Amino acid sequence: MLTLCGQKFEPVWTDFGGGVTRTPEWRQTVNPMGEIPVLEEDGVRLTQTAPILLKLARQYGRFGGDNAGEQFECCAGCSGTITS
Repeated sequence: MLTLCGQKFEPVWTDFGGGVTRTPEWRQTVNPMGEIPVLEEDGVRLTQTAPILLKLARQYGRFGGDNAGEQFECCAGCSGTITS
């Protein structure tokens, strides 16, 4: 999504298949749920896909606000409705 939005970022290779996200170190330092993706920006870490996409849609896409029921379309072409 960041690439499609024309934004620079630093990807971090994660050996998901090798089980790195299930280690105690990962859960303690990156994501307690043991999941990816993780987006960290200016010291704020988001660890769930929906909040990450909503943040990016607001910041770079065609999302105008945060009212319940508002339709949005991100720059990747996906769309959705905010329900809460």
